[in-house]
Parts: sequence; C-alpha cells; structure tokens
Amino acid sequence: MDDRELRRRLHLAQQRRLSGLSPDPYLARRVLSRAREGQRFKKRLTVGVILAVMLMASAALAIAWLSGKAFVKEVIAPASIRQESDRFTQEEADEIIRIARENGIELTQPMLDGLSSMYKETWMLQFMKLDYGFYPAAWPLEEQAWLDALLVSCGLREQRTRFLPAEGEISEETAIETAAACIREAWGAGVLDGTTRYVQYMLTEDASGALCKRWDVEFEDAAGNVFLAQITPEGRVEQIINRPAEPPVESVEVTQTVSETLSLLYDDSFFTVENLARLREEQRALLPELAQAQDEDMLALRQLLTTPYALSAEDEISPREAMERATQAAGEQGFSAQALSLCKSSISYRQYEGEPAVYRVCFKLKPENRQPFYEGRLPFGIVLYISPADGSLTQAVVLEELDGFERWCEFPDPHDTLSHPGVG
Repeated sequence: MDDRELRRRLHLAQQRRLSGLSPDPYLARRVLSRAREGQRFKKRLTVGVILAVMLMASAALAIAWLSGKAFVKEVIAPASIRQESDRFTQEEADEIIRIARENGIELTQPMLDGLSSMYKETWMLQFMKLDYGFYPAAWPLEEQAWLDALLVSCGLREQRTRFLPAEGEISEETAIETAAACIREAWGAGVLDGTTRYVQYMLTEDASGALCKRWDVEFEDAAGNVFLAQITPEGRVEQIINRPAEPPVESVEVTQTVSETLSLLYDDSFFTVENLARLREEQRALLPELAQAQDEDMLALRQLLTTPYALSAEDEISPREAMERATQAAGEQGFSAQALSLCKSSISYRQYEGEPAVYRVCFKLKPENRQPFYEGRLPFGIVLYISPADGSLTQAVVLEELDGFERWCEFPDPHDTLSHPGVG
C-alpha cells in the first residue's frame, strides 16, 4: 500500500471516527484538514511492532489488569495496529473480550452494546471510562492528553487535539481560577455553587482561522445551566458564555385523523423521542388510509408510522444526553454551534429487529438559512447515531445534497422504504 492510499484510509477513518474526547463546538472541519497539509504518513506495522504485538498477546492471559487504562495500553492499543482498518474484526473483538473477562474486567451489557460498532477508538474510550467516568471532559487532564496521544500513535487520529500545558502556558489551576472569577463577576458570587466542572486544553482556531490552543472551562449546575469560559494559553479570557438549560419538552397530544396528525408534523418541536413513540403506538390505525399515498406529506406520515420508535430504558442515557452528545459530534464534523443554530432538528429512539437500539439525531438547515449551503460553505445537514448504552457515536452521515424530503428531519435513513427522489 503506498502513502497516498494510506492517507486516504486514514482520512476516511477520521471522518467516521468516534471522538474520544468532548470536542470544541467551534472547531470546523478545516482545522484537521489544514493540520494534515504537508504530512506524510508512514506504515506503522514494522517487523518490530509485529513481534511486540505477538509477545503481548501471548502474555496477556498471565497478567491481571488492574485498570481499564492498563487494558487499553497493553491489549487494545497493540491489537489496533495489527491491521490498518479503524475497526476490529469480529475475531479480534471476541479475543479482546475473552481476555478482558479472564482477567476480571466486568463487562456490563450496556458496555458490550457500546462496543458493537467495532471502532477501535470507541473500544479505547469505553475501557478508559471504567476508570475515569462517562464524560472525558471530566477526566484528569493527564488522561485526556494520554488517550489523545495514543490515538495518534495508533493511526486512529492524524493530529493531537488535547494537551497538557507547556512551559510559558498557564496551569490548569490558573485556568480554572481565572474562569471562575470571570463567571462569578458576571453572574454573581454564588452562581458556581454545587456545579460540576469540565476542563479541556484543546486544539482550536483563532479569529483569523489560525490553529492555536485554548482552555475551555465549563461549569454545569443540577438544572442543566452551563457557564463556559474560553481562555488563551497566556491567560487571556476570550469569552464567557451562559447557556441556560433547555426547558423540558412537553409531550403533544396525538390526534386521530390524517389531516390533524399531519398538522402536528409541521411543528418542528414535535419531533422528540416521546412524541414519535406515541405517534407510532397510537396512530397505526391510520395506515390503511395511507396505503396508496403518493403525496409527499402522506408518504412521510406512513413512514413515521412504520418506523420502530420506542422509549429508552431506565439504565440507558436520556434523550437529553443523547442530544448533547450528538451536538458535540456535529461540531467534530464541521457544524459549529453557530451553524447548528441555523438548523432544525429531530431526535428519535429506534429499535430495529436484529440491531442494537439507537438514538437517531438529524440537523438540517432551515429553508431561510440555506445560503451557506448554496455557497458551498456548509453541507445541507448531518445525521448522527448515538448508542443509548453509553452515548458513543456509532455513525455520522453528512448530507451533502438536498434530499427529496428536505422538510422532514427524520429522513433520509437507510431503513426508509419511501419511494421518492433522494430518499430510500
């Protein structure tokens, strides 16, 4: 395989990847594309590496792993460089799970569901969570940087994005103190009482588009209100943000006729997990009336009534958490917070037969906000698939063109049976 083909595979892997760390919502996709300029990626699978992997594999059963991080370092990372795909084969996955179990690592069903995507980066993230918790932005800064460096060394990322402060850059303690002082000055002395803190030192871009580092220090209270401070490596506060908690979405009463039900679908706020589950449960009696439908709206309603919508289980992440994870993942794909503000969205929980349950989140540019799409600055939208078991991103599909059902955020999806140009 020549260097050009290897770069192509690495690029595809990056596009499909699950981010192991909470991303910068303002980081556009051009950051990584510029970081790749001039780089030449070499094959990592040298004879020495192959021998090291073989020795580690043969010794694995004799070692009692004391942490998820140790398991990532000694088993998952070496297994990741055996072949250049960004996903494990079923045989490799089965072997890793066998080694984990034989060494006393408890694998819950939600964790196994999260590993079903086979993405190597996802596996590293899941085992790290055993030690440090669900949200990577809440991990110690050293562990964020360690995993980020490991992903690069294994060829799963092309550029470092998380760091420890270097000489001449402010410390984590100073960044936190600076952020807290600014937020308290702006919104009151007690505003941060009882909040949970998330800290990241990350790669981003400045106002001119040049790559740079930045501290993101975020505080979230029990009600979901978020206070964020963004600080330069030298300690200058770039901005502070207060993002209020979103009010709970009330379930809409589902009506009984095709026309009344269609009227609900013109309200973008209708497309919640709860409402779509109720729609399917209560309105399936309308299907015979829609059997010969040709009108776009009636075709859409027929598809909605046959999609296996459901509600998440108690031990799974909530729709709100799924939407937060999808919003973060959208940022990785080039949809900044500003871009998402131009979009309408939908979120549903689906349980297709023979497949793991999934949250499906879609963002599409509203008709009045499509100038960036027509100018080639933004795709039309993005569809993100989130595992209810652990919040991992299992797939991201960028919508590069207008689809036949551009009004409906629930389409397109690979399972759609709609017969209309651009869908199904």
